[in-house]
Amino acid sequence: MHLSEFDQFRGILDEAFQVFDKPLNDSLVKSYWEALKDQPLASVRRRAEYHTRHGKFCPRPKDLRPQDERTASDGGTANEPAEVERINRESADHWAAYLARDPEEARLRLRLAKASRAEATMPLGTEAYAEAVDEGRRAQDELTRLWEERRARVSRGTSALAELL
Repeated sequence: MHLSEFDQFRGILDEAFQVFDKPLNDSLVKSYWEALKDQPLASVRRRAEYHTRHGKFCPRPKDLRPQDERTASDGGTANEPAEVERINRESADHWAAYLARDPEEARLRLRLAKASRAEATMPLGTEAYAEAVDEGRRAQDELTRLWEERRARVSRGTSALAELL
């Protein structure tokens, strides 16, 4: 970045820190500037926008750098947009194959997964949290009934086969 881009850089940090409800002071802005001044402003902006949409915490300077410049101790690659896209594609492919193989069970498992995710991300004690818990229980109950029905069918089929032999 160029010194002439400092105000734009500060604006990027202001937005990111507001999203995570964190205070930002001049000393912190200067520290981030020193850590990131070798990066293009567009890259910092893109990573900050991505992080505010997908991150759980206020971005640290290392979160605003390309993955290949991070050290091994910085963790995995799951924060990188390309890695997230790859994981999402694999997940979508998995669910598509599951739906094709066993649509009834896959739909129930997908409902359960969505309810579990909602339950894990909603504030405890809210109506939305309670609804997610209830939906998860309903999906689990339906899935259990499906398994029991299938087990009973297999058992009846095994008994019928034994009688024929």
